[in-house]
Amino acid sequence: MTPLLAARGVDCAYGARTVLAGFDLDLAPGRVVALLGANGAGKTTALRALARLHRPAAGEVRLRGEDLWRLPPRWAARRIAWLPQGEEASTPLTVEEAALLGRVPHRGWWLPYRAEDRAAVAAVLDRLGLAGLAARPLDTLSGGERPRRQPGEPQPVEHRG
Repeated sequence: MTPLLAARGVDCAYGARTVLAGFDLDLAPGRVVALLGANGAGKTTALRALARLHRPAAGEVRLRGEDLWRLPPRWAARRIAWLPQGEEASTPLTVEEAALLGRVPHRGWWLPYRAEDRAAVAAVLDRLGLAGLAARPLDTLSGGERPRRQPGEPQPVEHRG
């Protein structure tokens, strides 16, 4: 079975400094995966490479068997989302507004949101138990309110060292 998302021999660098070398990964649909490692080990860079935000210096990333960097950017953006942990928004957004940003690849930056965009966001917020928080600014959510997952999805395990 072809993995949903795969990395083979991925090396990433910032200038002359290599921060990720020989990274391999297979992600199957419906699986939960954790990337663990020390600070500076390249976890965020690996995620950025998987999200098509950092082009690998070597190796390849494949989405449904296709080379991620040969796919049209808009097609890839409709299938990959990136929301970094703990980053503050430069513009205050509500939960609904942040979710609506996920609709941009489906309609374009400058076009107004359509009823179908708002319906899609409302359905997702409802499914994730966030409908009651839709009008709340993101920066007012507590640490416990921020992470939401599908019903039945396992909770992350926190390790303290």
